[in-house]
Formats: sequence, C-alpha cells, structure tokens
Amino acid sequence: MLSGLGYVDTTAGDYDGAERHLAEARDIFRRGGDRWGLAASLWRTADVAFARGRLDDAQAALEEARAVLGPTQRERWIAHTLVGMAEVALLRGETDEAAALLMDARERYASRDDSIGVADAEERLGELLRAV
Repeated sequence: MLSGLGYVDTTAGDYDGAERHLAEARDIFRRGGDRWGLAASLWRTADVAFARGRLDDAQAALEEARAVLGPTQRERWIAHTLVGMAEVALLRGETDEAAALLMDARERYASRDDSIGVADAEERLGELLRAV
C-alpha cells in the first residue's frame, strides 16, 4: 500500500510525500525480506528521482533493484530494471551505455517470450539510434 501511495503522490507532484511513503515501504520490505516488494518500491523511488531530476538517486535505486533481483533470475523484472537504467544513461548522454542496457533488456524479455517487452526495448533502441 505504501508503494502505491508513493506512486500516487509522484503522479500528483507531491514528491516529498512520495519519498516518505517509499522510504517506509523500502524499510518494511527490507526487514521482511520481501525482494519483490523492495524491487517495486525501488522502481517507484527511481520515478520520484527522475521527476526531481536527480539522476544519481535514480541510478542508485535502480542499481539496488538490480542487485536485489539478480539472484532470482526473474528475467522480466531484471529487464524492466535495465530499461530504467538505460533511461538514466540516455539522460546523461551516455548513448553507448543506454544501447547496451536496452539490448540486454531485449534479450531478457526474449528469453521469456515477452513480445511486448521485446517490442518496447526495440522501439526505445530504435529511437536512440535515430537520435544519434
């Protein structure tokens, strides 16, 4: 529920409220050992950081999510995280890094027959290549 409230606060522009809700959610998920809840709350934390223009904070949240998800081998969840990390790289002007992350995400989506994920990664990669 706290992650959901953080999402609602973010979309409403209440970034302070979002950060409070998400910090509490992350703490609960860490203490409870709930890696799925923690990863999702880290994604929402990255959303707030993106909205505030804090790329280092977004990167840190996504890197933690990647570390939390790594042992699970849940390729879709990892791919989703990689797409977020590619967005950070794009905003920093690191196009090679962004392309590598998107290609990795695409392969992970493909390994799970996730055609929507593959299409999204390919679309983002195509946009990136057209912009270069």
